[in-house]
Amino acid sequence: MPLIHRVNNQISNTSLKLLEAYRSPYNLKIKTLHVIQAIATLGLAFLLGGILALSSGQSFALASPLLALGAVFLILSSLILIKLRKPLTPISTPSFLELTLSGVAKRLKNTYSLNLILPHSNRISKNTEYIFVSNPKTGLQLAFYKGHPINDPVLKNKDSAVMLCTNSDRDSSYVIHRTLALIGRIEKECWNAITQPNASKFPPGAIAYGPWINKSQEIAPASHLIFINPPTIEVLLHTKQLQRAVTFQDFNHEKAFKNLVDAYLKCFNICREHKITSLQLELLGVNDMHSHQEEYEMWCSLCALALLEAIRIEEQRNGRTVKQITVNHQKELPLLSILQKAYNN
Repeated sequence: MPLIHRVNNQISNTSLKLLEAYRSPYNLKIKTLHVIQAIATLGLAFLLGGILALSSGQSFALASPLLALGAVFLILSSLILIKLRKPLTPISTPSFLELTLSGVAKRLKNTYSLNLILPHSNRISKNTEYIFVSNPKTGLQLAFYKGHPINDPVLKNKDSAVMLCTNSDRDSSYVIHRTLALIGRIEKECWNAITQPNASKFPPGAIAYGPWINKSQEIAPASHLIFINPPTIEVLLHTKQLQRAVTFQDFNHEKAFKNLVDAYLKCFNICREHKITSLQLELLGVNDMHSHQEEYEMWCSLCALALLEAIRIEEQRNGRTVKQITVNHQKELPLLSILQKAYNN
């Protein structure tokens, strides 16, 4: 089962709590059930009091307030229970026919309005460094940014988080890509306090998170760090030792899609817990296939749809705090081909 590690607010306290992926929503449900039980009990008590008052010969004027209060509390507990039992938005898994760049572009265009292209231009090109779109129905802002994570135009050091990828070892000496670009800004004590490299297991899908605290005078670029050992298709392979490149026949694409969606949802859940409004992340999974492979476009489409699906689910949840998401890559604009198909018309 995927794990989440949480670091306490003080960096000196390095104890970690192992949490299940969706601990908070379920804990909230348990607490709410206790409240419902108390309200229902109170309602029954009032009803019983009213009935006893009538049966003992008391006037209806004395018994009616008790009966009315009992009915109100019972109705209130029923309404809360109905709302609580409303099922979570299910993950909508795409079919093979939907795994196309054009299909992703259509979904993107139908959901998000284009607001800004930088450098300023009427069209998206290889020279584009920043694209800003927004969902007019929910107000969520989504950005695609090419460049160093620190130079993200909307990155702020308050109520924000940066998601970085690591591996099972969590060794800061062997990081790559965006994590390598930021490792100089993350003090080793902070890294170790959050990731606990010598502690428990950290399998694919596991997450460690905590406040980004530097003891030096340098202010951290964001308030929180989220480290993830990203889920890979390698753990889903039917045959563990392949003598060729991986294809869709070697793994369950629906399971791979769900794993990616779940990874993003865990990040969003952390943001909700800590009232984080801005999140910078990277597109997970795209490096699991080589760009020269015939099915690479299908795989990229699946990875892109996983992010969009996770955002869709998060937008429908109560208590959402994330208002802005940046998808970052250092050397290329994330989803360039898809963005061109969506907005260069």
